[in-house]
Amino acid sequence: MENSNTYDDNLLFEQIAEGDEDAFAKLFYAYGPRLHAYFTTLTKSPTNAEELVQNTFIRVWINRDKLPGIQNVKAWIFRVGANEGYNFLRRKAVETRVFGQLQYSAEESTRGDESLYNELKHAIAEAIDALPDRRRQVYLLSREEGLKHHEIADRLGITLSTVKKTLGDAREDIRAFLTRRGLLMLAILFSSAFY
Repeated sequence: MENSNTYDDNLLFEQIAEGDEDAFAKLFYAYGPRLHAYFTTLTKSPTNAEELVQNTFIRVWINRDKLPGIQNVKAWIFRVGANEGYNFLRRKAVETRVFGQLQYSAEESTRGDESLYNELKHAIAEAIDALPDRRRQVYLLSREEGLKHHEIADRLGITLSTVKKTLGDAREDIRAFLTRRGLLMLAILFSSAFY
């Protein structure tokens, strides 16, 4: 069974390397939930975990030309995820000055990769900025501040069902924005049900 999974994963990597977005979606749905569980344990925040899953899969897409040479797909994806998690914890430590100074030992990436990564992150920020005011406000309270649905409802004086509907509409708007921009891969990430 393990050999079959390894073969299937390696085949997905080959297809992704050729730009196959359906194969990318399959890989995302196969490994996204496991990474989300890992990141939730690491960060103690489902919202931060979702962002780290997205960042991990952005890295996978950026490095897709290297995928056919990777033998152990699961180990590679989790190494990329571990680096994202480490970078997240490092940023949080610097922001809060709680953990002191950590040494940076993340996976090296080329300038071109960093540029593309930043371009993709910028596209997501643009999609969020394009949301109507209330949707953006609710989305950012959930995403940036990590508030639970009932906490958002209390803060804004709206019903819980309004919060859920507004978040769903915001995700759909972001997905549509990214799709219009030709960033279907990112749209797939926003179609996930991690909220």
